[in-house]
Amino acid sequence: MPLSSSLLEQVRPYTLCTPDRLENLAALCIHLNQEAVPGDFVECGTYKGGSAAILSKGLGESRHLWLYDSFEGLPPTTERDGEDAKAWIGECVGTVPDLKAVMNAVGTSESAYTIKPGWFETTLQHDLPEQIALLHCDADWYDSVLLVLETFYPRISPGGCVILDDFGYWEGCREAFYDFCQRHGEKPILERVGPDQAFWFKGRSHNRQVIPGIHADQYVPRSSLQETIVQLESKVQFLNEQLQHTNQQLQHTNQQLQHTENELEFVKSSRFWWLREQWWSFKQNTGQVK
Repeated sequence: MPLSSSLLEQVRPYTLCTPDRLENLAALCIHLNQEAVPGDFVECGTYKGGSAAILSKGLGESRHLWLYDSFEGLPPTTERDGEDAKAWIGECVGTVPDLKAVMNAVGTSESAYTIKPGWFETTLQHDLPEQIALLHCDADWYDSVLLVLETFYPRISPGGCVILDDFGYWEGCREAFYDFCQRHGEKPILERVGPDQAFWFKGRSHNRQVIPGIHADQYVPRSSLQETIVQLESKVQFLNEQLQHTNQQLQHTNQQLQHTENELEFVKSSRFWWLREQWWSFKQNTGQVK
């Protein structure tokens, strides 16, 4: 679902998310509201608040937005996070004033959200939302992502959505997801947006029914797929017929060429051709032809 250019421009200085990931967040909010999935929205890892501002515009009338961040940058890594992750320790520092500034810019009231500053090990221990419809986890590292999933997943309503913003980017995020699923016997249908973001709907067991705005560019219904196959088969048959016709024309042209070559050989071997060659040689020798 395309966001307005003005809204994207407002949040751009406050986020590291690409427009396609932000558009997906907005589309997920619309879907959850249309399906009346109960619960609040939660974001873990807000940075400067750009994606939080997008979520705030999709809250609807009865939801609240919970925002968790250390506001001290990224925490230390472990071996599970990979060697490249070490360079990012302490980076991506946002501030509470940054967060409030972008919320104010998009017209979101302070009463619509709660900011929970501090490290997850502390802030996820108490005063949590009772029920969650959407969990946006932008927590990067293995320990952080696993803690977020362990804490909030039991509170997510059936049909609610979990978004892992760094699934394709950081090894630790991906490994935390796999370990969490194995530990709890979860087998979610994982959707992808770009090279980084992944998301799934809790309890969804198939994608036989398209979700408007979510699967529009990713999902081809079976009936449409069958129609596409029929069209492709028709095109293949047409191309085969064209190829056969072209081969026939080529064969005819080769036959004509062979006939012409035979006639030329016959002419060259005739006495007329010998006399012509002698006459031409005589004219060259007498200077009549230069």
